[in-house]
Amino acid sequence: MGGSIMTPSPARLRSNNESGFTLLEISIALAILGMGVFVLLQSQYMSLDLFSIVNDQVNEEFMVDQALALAELDILSGNDKGEGDLGELYPDYAYTYETEFIDDIELPGLMEVSVLVTGPGLEEEISFRVYDGVLIEQ
Repeated sequence: MGGSIMTPSPARLRSNNESGFTLLEISIALAILGMGVFVLLQSQYMSLDLFSIVNDQVNEEFMVDQALALAELDILSGNDKGEGDLGELYPDYAYTYETEFIDDIELPGLMEVSVLVTGPGLEEEISFRVYDGVLIEQ
């Protein structure tokens, strides 16, 4: 029988010193991982910033609606001008309103109401019309 020559497999050709990853491979993997973490953190920051903006807008809209409702109640009580605040939750926010009759001859009872809502970073004026206590235009 003839002797066969055994050739070593490629895995056997490596010495023990070459069995791990190279520094370049590890550096590339860490760079990819770092970029992924950066993108995720930036996305999270943008989401929180957008949430804060939308939350402020919703709160301002709520305060304006509350001031309009309080002004309407005062008008129905017979007051043609007044002012007030938005309660204990929003002590820095206030409103003032004035009414003016549009035409006593042709449209008796039709009033133009101007409401001004003020607070930190907010100053909004809204006008609407009320006829005998019924809101007709905003």
